[in-house]
Amino acid sequence: MAIPAFDSIPDAQANLNFKMFTDAAAAVPLLMSQNAAAHANRASVLAESLISAWGNRLVKVDIVEAVSAQKMLTGRESQGIAEAIALAQQLMKGAQTTPPPTA
Repeated sequence: MAIPAFDSIPDAQANLNFKMFTDAAAAVPLLMSQNAAAHANRASVLAESLISAWGNRLVKVDIVEAVSAQKMLTGRESQGIAEAIALAQQLMKGAQTTPPPTA
């Protein structure tokens, strides 16, 4: 027959609870450092993927964007834009003047 280490079951349970709480308190700094390292790793992976995507976009040539940019800078499209701006300026000037008194 085994000799009990404690006089009663409640004493044994109280000792076990005490051990669990003290072990948990000792494990908190370790868990915090592991969480910090895991977060730093996730942030590093995210930063690397963002830099990779940005570099890919910087190097990659989009034909449609290049053609549209060229059309904006040269040709009849730029004349149409200039005419639209001039018309808008004339309309703004007309809106700023007051009509002459008629009576």
